[in-house]
Amino acid sequence: MNIVTKFCLWETVFCRIKHKLLVFDLGSMQNRRRTRWIRVEGKLQQIDSGPFGCVWGTDRQNRIWYRTKITWKLRQGRKWGRIPGALKYASCGQYGAWGVNKYGYIYFRRGVTNVRPQGMQC
Repeated sequence: MNIVTKFCLWETVFCRIKHKLLVFDLGSMQNRRRTRWIRVEGKLQQIDSGPFGCVWGTDRQNRIWYRTKITWKLRQGRKWGRIPGALKYASCGQYGAWGVNKYGYIYFRRGVTNVRPQGMQC
């Protein structure tokens, strides 16, 4: 039996998590401040945000989506764009985007920027 003890950081204290952990993302301190939520159209099963106004997500059919036109004034962006391919999990970061398909294979996509949030094919 594989036993894993999981913890989360709340303010400055680590708390033990008693339940299964599917995804863990520490995020930034700024994201933990109390702010109101704004409803954004669309339905996703998973979403990730990174630097440069990068927001990626996947839906129930494993289609990959990115958010367009994110600016300082319009932080939720304008619309969703589609990226060819199929992933069950996608994450965008400073050096590119990472994804995992339904078989567990890992993929990478480079060139993710605020001007080109969908990145470029490798």
